[in-house]
Amino acid sequence: MQLNIARIYGLSSLLLALVPAIAAAGPLPPGATIDIDTFEEPFTLPAGPILGQKTIFFTLQYDLPAGATSADPVPATSGKLDSTVFRNTTTGGLTFVYDVDVQNETDYVDEVSRLIVGSFEDVSVDVRGENPTTTRFRAERSTQGALITTETGEGLGSAPVLLVDTDATAFNEQGFAQYLALAEFVVSSPGDTDGPVQTVLNTRVNLNGLLQPAGDAGPGPGPTPVPLPPAAWAALATAGVFGAGSRLRRRCGRA
Repeated sequence: MQLNIARIYGLSSLLLALVPAIAAAGPLPPGATIDIDTFEEPFTLPAGPILGQKTIFFTLQYDLPAGATSADPVPATSGKLDSTVFRNTTTGGLTFVYDVDVQNETDYVDEVSRLIVGSFEDVSVDVRGENPTTTRFRAERSTQGALITTETGEGLGSAPVLLVDTDATAFNEQGFAQYLALAEFVVSSPGDTDGPVQTVLNTRVNLNGLLQPAGDAGPGPGPTPVPLPPAAWAALATAGVFGAGSRLRRRCGRA
């Protein structure tokens, strides 16, 4: 019995070691993941001065299945991404905030909401953020360090606010992002003998011209679309829930 207990304890310790630590905020080196508890420390915007701000508007157009003629709700909605850069008065570096806002987001991004932002290659970053449906905020950084990704899913998808605190001292408008969303729709087709069918549809948009660190971060990819990480769409189908919480909307514009 003692041996069995020891084995169970050892296995539990190993599994816990593989799970990202829950934290209020923290460093995110290349290839790492951070799981942030926004209940313990609610998300707030930086106190430093705003050095730049840019808003990019977009349309989410969901792909209908072959033969389908309509969907409920209408398979399109509008949104925007606000990118803002603050001066960190403590470190002297720059803090970048990316705030996604989707019209009627509970109808259009609830199954999966995924934001990929870059470029942060060759800079040190600390990350935190917020989703309106969760008290957990999870972010991961690509192996090369250029891309930061955050995602919510399983019926609790929501448009995020992502904050990236860096050691960069300059910025430009050559950053980029990709926003992906999945939602449930009732789809109608002329050949449906049993009536409309409920199904999950997906969409994605590539956004260029965001504010990003300059210098070490490089010029960015210009108009080239952001490539998805390998097997990203497969991951979307089984995306985990990252937690539940309040939302700070459009604070950058009011700061």
